[in-house]
Amino acid sequence: MDELEELRQKKLQQLQQQYQQQAEQEQMKKQLISKLLDQKARERLANLRLANPELAEKAEQVIIYMSQSGQLRGVISDELLKQILMKLTEKRETKITRK
Repeated sequence: MDELEELRQKKLQQLQQQYQQQAEQEQMKKQLISKLLDQKARERLANLRLANPELAEKAEQVIIYMSQSGQLRGVISDELLKQILMKLTEKRETKITRK
């Protein structure tokens, strides 16, 4: 029984560490996003997160990527955020040609 209890404790510790790391990464991401966006863009992203969490997550990833790759100069305005969101939501046209 002692070995089983030890394994459970180790697994529990691993899960707690993993959860803590994820929470820290999420906190760092939020801080970076808040630095990169102006007030209106932050509000838009917060509203989007309520309505469409997946799209908000994609937008955050794109913003962070743009920041890390040096594509951003200054803060992101509401207009630029709108453009990013438009590109993310564009539907690809499917053309079917019959021969």
